[in-house]
Amino acid sequence: SKPFQSEAELLTMCCPLRPTTFLKLRKDDLKVDEDGDPYILVRKEIQKNRSNYKIKNKADYKIPITPPMQRVIARIYRQYLRDERFRFVPWLFPSPKINWERIGEPNYMSSKKTRLKNLTSIRKAIRKLTGLRHTTKVSRKTFITNDVNKNYETLLNQAIEQTAQM
Repeated sequence: SKPFQSEAELLTMCCPLRPTTFLKLRKDDLKVDEDGDPYILVRKEIQKNRSNYKIKNKADYKIPITPPMQRVIARIYRQYLRDERFRFVPWLFPSPKINWERIGEPNYMSSKKTRLKNLTSIRKAIRKLTGLRHTTKVSRKTFITNDVNKNYETLLNQAIEQTAQM
């Protein structure tokens, strides 16, 4: 059992963020707007600059939470119920290797030592169970493919409706 790691891997397949970014999310980055729609606030501190030029006005931005993302987030909160100690860790994806004897130390719970840093061990477990080589690129391609298929279906339905009206 790999608590929080399997949920992180699932989120890779339905979220536009890279794992290096969403593993740095805090619980309080999950928010609800005025209309009641949930979203993820991606803070500028956790964004990685992927361009060759420095972005001067890098700012926080919002990602709407889709139904597949909502299911993954519900699974994360079920993990918190399994072990009550994880409720006190501010990270959305806490590390299973937290030193519980150090929780009283100042700043320990909010340090990098209490969050997941990568998905290497879950990928090894998937490889061992399935015999397939599984990488971040495969999971991200799943998200991109699903997103493209969804847009294709929407465009196809619009084209069909327009054709029907002729």
